[in-house]
Amino acid sequence: MRKQILIGLILLFAGLCWFIYKQMTYTYVTVQFKELRPFEHKIPVYYKGIIIGKAMERKHTDDYKHTLVKVVLYPRNLHLPINTQVELRKIKKDKKTHDFLELVYPKAPSDKLITDGVYLTGKTTVDMEDYLRNQNPDDLEYIKSNLTAASENLNYALEGLGELFVLLQDTVKDNQSNIKGTTRNIRNATGNINSATEKINRSIKQEQLDNAMSNIGSSITNIEHISESINTTSTNINQTMPSINESIRDTQKIIANTNAISCGVRQTLRKRFGGLRLMFGKTIDESQCCPCGR
Repeated sequence: MRKQILIGLILLFAGLCWFIYKQMTYTYVTVQFKELRPFEHKIPVYYKGIIIGKAMERKHTDDYKHTLVKVVLYPRNLHLPINTQVELRKIKKDKKTHDFLELVYPKAPSDKLITDGVYLTGKTTVDMEDYLRNQNPDDLEYIKSNLTAASENLNYALEGLGELFVLLQDTVKDNQSNIKGTTRNIRNATGNINSATEKINRSIKQEQLDNAMSNIGSSITNIEHISESINTTSTNINQTMPSINESIRDTQKIIANTNAISCGVRQTLRKRFGGLRLMFGKTIDESQCCPCGR
């Protein structure tokens, strides 16, 4: 009896250790499906062809709009982003179909990683055979009528395409001579262009081109020298203008003095004994002189 109790305690302790190990190393997440078809219990979870976990229990949300699937992931350091998508797929093995969950790495991964208690988005893949098998008979009749109409439209389109090809063949046949003539004219025009190009190449020598380019270079150099000379002349004129203005002012003063002297001489000569007044140094009254010459 004692031995059985001891064995039971050992088994209980081992189970407790195993449970603690799973809780510390495994990752428990929840996959939320908007639409979910029936599948087997405890199906495996794959990531890139390798089993990394399994699905455990299933239940509905409180509002019954989604189905929640509890999933346990085995790897300890599972570096997958939190926006990883889970797809319910099928695999055929030994002539039997088995369901499994596949983790799909996102195109734009999130910075956050999958941890305990996170919710992942799930999607259910559709098998065409199962889809048709589970459709409403009225819906199947509607699909059948659509396929029939589509087939008829495709036949009309193919008939029209065939008539178009026949019309194109007749058009090409009727205008075959014109097409040949046009092709011949294009060929001749191409030959004439090639001949003209060869004549131009022969008539223009490389020395002539070099001389022309050197003359253009010399002309550009002369223009640059002329521009520099014009700039220098402009600078000299700007420096000379103050002196010219000063000379003009001095000349105006001399002319004014000359006018004053002439005016004074006239005023003195008009008086009696004007010549004697000039000889004996009669002072000229400048205030009586005006520009009009009175």
